[in-house]
This record gives sequence, structure tokens and C-alpha cells, in this order.
Amino acid sequence: MRMDGSCRLIESPFPLLRIWQVNQPGHDGEMWVDFQVGPDRLRVRREPSGVALERIAAGEFAWLSVLSARSDLAAAIAAAQHADATFDLGGALHRFIGDGTIAGILDAPVTGMSSGGD
Repeated sequence: MRMDGSCRLIESPFPLLRIWQVNQPGHDGEMWVDFQVGPDRLRVRREPSGVALERIAAGEFAWLSVLSARSDLAAAIAAAQHADATFDLGGALHRFIGDGTIAGILDAPVTGMSSGGD
């Protein structure tokens, strides 16, 4: 599978989403950032209205990371389940194909098949 070119994944031990939010023009809410919250796993996406950041679950992040490295689906599922035992493949496919994060399926060579001329 191939991620859309407008999407990137960012993982940090810091609460990046909150830091980004409080530094946006026009932010008039609380400026406090709790650095003890834990890691942030974000999907960053360029949209017509600007940049959108979204926190995603550990399993989804692991799955998309492995897929974006052009690895196979089985490796991506294993990584996702290792990161989060409750990872839902069907839900992830529906969500990330539906919102355009996954932009296509890469061709993979077929192995173990006879060419027919044996």
C-alpha cells in the first residue's frame, strides 16, 4: 500500500499536538502543556485549508509506518499488533482508505508460480 504524498507520520516523546495547538495564530485558550502526558503519534496531512495534525493510536501508527516503508501487509499487521493487541485491521483499512491517507496499492511480484513454460 502507498500513503498519499500529502501525509507524513511523526512520533515524539513530547506532546507535539498540544504544543502545535497552543502556538497557532488565534489560539486564546489555555497555554499550559503537560509534558508528562506521554508520546504523541501523529498523522500530519496537507489539506486545502492548511496543515492538519491528528493523533492516532499506537497500532495504527505502527501499521502505517511499516506500510509507508513499502513493506508487506503481513509485516505491517504484525507490527501493529505488537504495538497494540487490540489493533483492528478492518477499521484501519476503512478509516485510512476512506480519508485518503492510503492512496493506492503497490504491485508486488508473485513468487512461487510457474511461468507455464516448464
